[in-house]
Amino acid sequence: RTSVSQINADPGRYRNKEVGIVGGVTDSYGLMGTGAYELDDGTGRIWVATTRGVPSKGSRVGVKGQVRTGFNLGGRAFGTILEETDRKVKGR
Repeated sequence: RTSVSQINADPGRYRNKEVGIVGGVTDSYGLMGTGAYELDDGTGRIWVATTRGVPSKGSRVGVKGQVRTGFNLGGRAFGTILEETDRKVKGR
């Protein structure tokens, strides 16, 4: 498992690599079958892009995905995001 602070401190090290993070959903939005949610693991926050629907605010999830930089979704630009490949809801 990787921490959000590790990714945010050196995004180039993790770019295009699969990482796993567990945290709470602090914000989310969906747009035409895609969406994004912000995950807080206690060390920092990162946006997660998904094509499987977004978990509700307050949910605790474990997510795996590829770290991407310079990502655009629904006309909104994100610096560093996690592109979701798998997710498990951990409860609240």
